[in-house]
Amino acid sequence: MPVRAIHDTWAVIMMAGKGTRMKSEMPKVLHEACGQPMASWVLDACDSAGLKNRVIVVGHMADMVMERYPKEIFALQKPQKGTGHAVMVGMKKVPKDAKHIMVLSGDVPCLSGRTIAGIIKYHKKMKTAATVLSFLPPSPTCYGRMVRDRSGKVVAIVEQKDLTHEQDDIGECNSGIYVFNRAELDNALKKIKPNGKSGEYHLPDVLLHMLQSNEKVDAVGVHDWMEATGVNTRLELSEAADYVRWRTIEHHMRQGVTFSDPGSTWIGAKAKIGVDTTVHQGSIVAGETSIGKNCVIGPYTELVDVRIGNDVKIYHSVCEECRIDDDVKIGPYAHIRPGTRIRKGAKIGNFVELKKTDFGEGSKSGHLTYLGDTVVGKDVNIGAGTISCNYDGVKKSVTKIDDGVFVGSDTILVAPIKIGKNAYTAAGSTLTKDVPPDSLAFGRAMQHVKKGWVKQRKKGKKDKKNK
Repeated sequence: MPVRAIHDTWAVIMMAGKGTRMKSEMPKVLHEACGQPMASWVLDACDSAGLKNRVIVVGHMADMVMERYPKEIFALQKPQKGTGHAVMVGMKKVPKDAKHIMVLSGDVPCLSGRTIAGIIKYHKKMKTAATVLSFLPPSPTCYGRMVRDRSGKVVAIVEQKDLTHEQDDIGECNSGIYVFNRAELDNALKKIKPNGKSGEYHLPDVLLHMLQSNEKVDAVGVHDWMEATGVNTRLELSEAADYVRWRTIEHHMRQGVTFSDPGSTWIGAKAKIGVDTTVHQGSIVAGETSIGKNCVIGPYTELVDVRIGNDVKIYHSVCEECRIDDDVKIGPYAHIRPGTRIRKGAKIGNFVELKKTDFGEGSKSGHLTYLGDTVVGKDVNIGAGTISCNYDGVKKSVTKIDDGVFVGSDTILVAPIKIGKNAYTAAGSTLTKDVPPDSLAFGRAMQHVKKGWVKQRKKGKKDKKNK
């Protein structure tokens, strides 16, 4: 079902920080959680909420972030003078007709589109100047607290270092995720001053000015506190990755997919899996992989950007950037490389590698084979040990094997070469020329037999020893 776009709201997403606690040379927001950068999780959540209008504020290693997301709108924060300054910079790229501004960070990969849509809806319904996404972490230490009066009204947001003894017991925390009315935000940003010690502009000071001006500031709690947590260390990154991994698997289970061991299975955010498919332990489904109905994946199978039909079984194998049609069986220990298509009813067995190969309907390759840049017709049998020699050190050439061909074991096909329809190749042959249809081709070295050679050899060794 298409998501309704939120036209009157723009997001300002802060991605300018260095993230020193990550101990890394790359931008924090590009560190991956469950197969994609943290920033991608945030952008995907915006997309699923219908929040397509956004400005990304970049600073530290800005080029890397901009290169990763070339279709986004960027604002450069240089130097970085705090979160308030980041929003000031981002607002310069927001159109004047935007009525509401959502402020997000690029290091909250657990945030869901449902939560984003929910806080925007709440903000508009309550007609507040600012709405804060609050959360209840198990340990509120290090977070600013939401202070409410007896009626439940937000009267202050107090940072950890400024808490009184009574306020230290407050469990409701500020996530740093906000929705503002545009006019009130613009006005408050003009009033905030740099911190006396750091020289930075802090975004929570905007809320302080609004409260002092008797403007309405409200907070809405997130259902799951993990959604609101930012990532600052690699330990926190691993915790976030596990959260989004489980959430993704739970989604697929609710859609009719079976996981024999969810704890050892890894499913990417963009993967699609059909009903009655089973994913076994140790399997990885990454990128934009799509799997049809009634398939069996794994155990210990890795799929990356693969398009898979219905009733497919893949065991202990690796498949990358390829297409697999209905009723195909693969594995164990096969490697299906980019550019390959395996057509309906085909079978690929153990230790078979296919690269940029069109493998025909009903054809079989059971064991120990490499086919690169090869076109295989229907109902072809590829014997064990077959190799298509596609590369001469300068260029790659194509091998064509027509319908009904029987390729004998240990056949070497030196490309470019064509094996005609219903032809046979003898086991142990090295073929360098085209084979006509309905023919038998063989290219073995002449066999020589020397009778009694072993006895003579042993006798020679004995005589030499006795001298």
